[in-house]
Amino acid sequence: MVRTEAVQISDLEIHYFLTIIRRMGARDVVRLGTLGPSGTSSEYVARLVLDSLTENKKYDLVLETTFESCISKLLNDELDFVLVPHAYLGINDFYMNPRLEPAMIFRADTPRYGLATRKDYPFEPDMLQREVIVSHPAPVPLIKHYLGEDVQITLVNSTSEAALRVKNGEFNVAITQVSHSS
Repeated sequence: MVRTEAVQISDLEIHYFLTIIRRMGARDVVRLGTLGPSGTSSEYVARLVLDSLTENKKYDLVLETTFESCISKLLNDELDFVLVPHAYLGINDFYMNPRLEPAMIFRADTPRYGLATRKDYPFEPDMLQREVIVSHPAPVPLIKHYLGEDVQITLVNSTSEAALRVKNGEFNVAITQVSHSS
């Protein structure tokens, strides 16, 4: 089993995945798509997975704006594989599509999440009841759990987009990866 701090892939899953890669033939570069922009949890995990593969292949990581775009490009042979987290609300679109098949299933930790605010925003915890929090849908249950109450949330496609929206002044507070604090 490949184990790093954040990704655990069984030897069987790696063997199966590498068998698929070998069947692809002489293609020099394997194209892996996932959710962008740069800095998403999906990109983070994709890079961990690519770093753990020992096959003598080159990999291009393609970052898309949505997972739906990933499906479209995969079905049009513009991508070879797509990395999709189980936290994605539309995961059924992948599992239930008769033209798609899981190539590898593994466990991976995302980077730590936290509240991000603009540098010029005088944050105080009680403001969370008044402010709209921008977030990807996946961490929303965490927000409700840790705050112990309902809050106003605007959803975006990624935690990176949430951080960017705060940085650009569209929102004051985001849930994003700790490394993205604005």
